[in-house]
Amino acid sequence: MPLVDEKYLHSSTKPKEREDRSTCLFCNCKLGKSNRKKEHVIPHWLITYLGIENLRISLTVYSPLEDKNTEERDFQFMNSFLAGGVCGYCNGGWMKLLEDTTLDILKPLIRGSREIINLSQSEKDLITKWTFKTSIVLNSATNYFKVVPPEHYNLLYEGKIPEHVLVTATMHEPSKRYSHLENNSLWMGIDNTITESELKKGGDNSYKIALQLGKLVLVTTYWADDEWVYYLVKGRHQPMNQPTKMKIKFYDDKLFSIPQYNSKDAIFYATATISISKNR
Repeated sequence: MPLVDEKYLHSSTKPKEREDRSTCLFCNCKLGKSNRKKEHVIPHWLITYLGIENLRISLTVYSPLEDKNTEERDFQFMNSFLAGGVCGYCNGGWMKLLEDTTLDILKPLIRGSREIINLSQSEKDLITKWTFKTSIVLNSATNYFKVVPPEHYNLLYEGKIPEHVLVTATMHEPSKRYSHLENNSLWMGIDNTITESELKKGGDNSYKIALQLGKLVLVTTYWADDEWVYYLVKGRHQPMNQPTKMKIKFYDDKLFSIPQYNSKDAIFYATATISISKNR
């Protein structure tokens, strides 16, 4: 039996690609030879910690409804996976500070020596900001559709998380050291009252971006309509933040568990089972 009934999945059209590469993604300053920096999409400390410097990644766009790859880019090594749309001020300033203050929180979660439920709220806030930053930089650099609105980069530069963004964490026993997933079509309704047109309207302007880092899976979710509610699997998804414009509720799914020793399935399940429903 498939994880998600296809009638609940929204297969979106391709959003408009980001066109302006002449300004910094975050602060909008003009970029030139002197201030354009090559930011590691996956932070260099994390690449080293995971031991994936020479990991070959192939950036592939996969359609779950068509069950096939619709676009694929030649592989590259993780250590050369760079984003060129960031200025030196952002790269060496607030972004470096965010990495320096978050890495010691993430490391024990990645290796599984600390449990998510033991995090303080201040630690969760840092993980939220770091996950959001890393996820949207990832979307800017891959060949996936540019699903992140430009204003999300600007809000993070101001130290803010967009009002509808949710970051969740879960754990699993990994078969890989690293993987990621970008998606704006895996939207599952928690009940049968949601129509296909409602999913399409919301899904075209929304996204999910997931990072699998050792034993840790982090998912950034953005649904653009505040008349809806996020539904998480009780005991599986751990919210790192409370979106100011979206409620969070939990549902029981005794048949669902995060796959172990299969990171590909784990990151998919952790992403697909973040569900939505109308706010009642």
